[in-house]
Amino acid sequence: MVLVGDEGEGDSEERRIMVRAEMLKEPCMAAVLEMAAKHFGYGQRGVLRIPCGADRFQQMVKFHGFNFISETCV
Repeated sequence: MVLVGDEGEGDSEERRIMVRAEMLKEPCMAAVLEMAAKHFGYGQRGVLRIPCGADRFQQMVKFHGFNFISETCV
């Protein structure tokens, strides 16, 4: 599960999005994970937070052929 949201993107809320772990191994996710590490650090606990607009993240995931398992608003 990842927590996606960034106030700068116009999304007013973070969303919990459950994605398959295999998606995180894709090269397209390397930049997103690096961005998360720079923003939150490597020591963050719990759910993986992605500092990206939730709508943008969903578009990226769909573009690369992955489907969501589930989504909830925080």
